[in-house]
Amino acid sequence: MYKGSKKSVGNIARELNVQYVLEGSVRKDKNNLRITARLIDAREDNHIWAERYRGTLEDVFDIQEKVSQSIAEALRLKLTQQENKKIAERPVENIAAYECYLKARQEIHGSWTKEGMERARLLLHNGLDIIGESEILYTGMALLYIYQYEGGIKATGETLQKAEEFLE
Repeated sequence: MYKGSKKSVGNIARELNVQYVLEGSVRKDKNNLRITARLIDAREDNHIWAERYRGTLEDVFDIQEKVSQSIAEALRLKLTQQENKKIAERPVENIAAYECYLKARQEIHGSWTKEGMERARLLLHNGLDIIGESEILYTGMALLYIYQYEGGIKATGETLQKAEEFLE
């Protein structure tokens, strides 16, 4: 939600009530990825850690795990076995379907418009077309219908019924 924002890291940290802010970028060219990440102590206005990663779409989960581990090390955190397991999780094995999910989630949380919600719906359906039944994609669909209801975009009983169906 802060993408493209002119707000300072300090202001963002205060709004979110956090001490640390992770900022960075992901550049994609065909199947290649270039990711930069920086961890900032917003209270001290100090960079704690920064790293660049290169890989392919197939490497995205491994890169995600490396970034998470590096942040934990930079903060001198000791992760539990359960936290390490969570970092290593692959919510969707198929990269194209997962990308549909992530783009849909961005539309759902970022747009709050009828058009944005429709784009999210199409993306989630594309993900389902790619891999079939998926807990995370169904959860995304349920969230989509809940947001449409709550945001007044489609505030009908039918919308809530669809959300419940996808949650089931």
